[in-house]
Amino acid sequence: MKRMLLLGFAALIGWGEVVHWRASRALVHPPKSARSEAVVVLGYRNRRGDRANALNRWRVRAALRSIDPALDSVLICSGAGGGPVSEAELMARYAVDECGYTGEVRLEDQSHSTWQNIHHLAQLIDGVDQVKIVSHPLHAQKARLYLHHQRPDLAVRLVRGADYRPGEAFLLKPLLAAHGLCQLARGKRHLARIENRDPGYLEDMTGPEQQDEAFDERNAIEERAATRSVLLPEEQAAGSEDAEAQAKEVLRDSEHRVED
Repeated sequence: MKRMLLLGFAALIGWGEVVHWRASRALVHPPKSARSEAVVVLGYRNRRGDRANALNRWRVRAALRSIDPALDSVLICSGAGGGPVSEAELMARYAVDECGYTGEVRLEDQSHSTWQNIHHLAQLIDGVDQVKIVSHPLHAQKARLYLHHQRPDLAVRLVRGADYRPGEAFLLKPLLAAHGLCQLARGKRHLARIENRDPGYLEDMTGPEQQDEAFDERNAIEERAATRSVLLPEEQAAGSEDAEAQAKEVLRDSEHRVED
């Protein structure tokens, strides 16, 4: 029995490693002759306003080890976040103040989802020879998938970053792999819905605030908020005179987090 448990545990750990390894190599091209690169680090929602959270700190370290010292490199920190200071700025501070990074840093602090990350980053990476997107490997794969959809001309510049290392956080990898695969599948369904709609739908999604009308339609916010405001009395106890409006804000925030 003990042996079976050990074998099962080893298989689970091995599965997590394989999933992360494959994700880190998905949708990238072999490095070519290049003089410049952009290393993009995607942020995760920060609650504190004074320091990057643990996940964002790890992502920054992974981005810094992805930099090729032989190239003219720029570090791009991306994400608006939910606190008083954007997660992009917090990650940049961590890279410079705590990790000792002395190169060029650019901020993209308007995005509230992975889709918006890619949309707003396009103009920042347009002038470089190669691009590395760094995050949790499956999240980075999802971002690369979105870049292939939004800007295939820039996607041909994608090369592999260093966000995967064998054995790193191996106990967490099976859980992260399961979650990441679900989010990647969600992203593919998301693209399928886009392809089946008119171009105006795509324009709504890439607006400066991911317009509420398109976002609500995609996530059925109207219907869900009506039900939530009736069934959950805490919505009325939350200090809002309009329980349904309060419910909409809760659901919108939840859906934005899922896309992150």
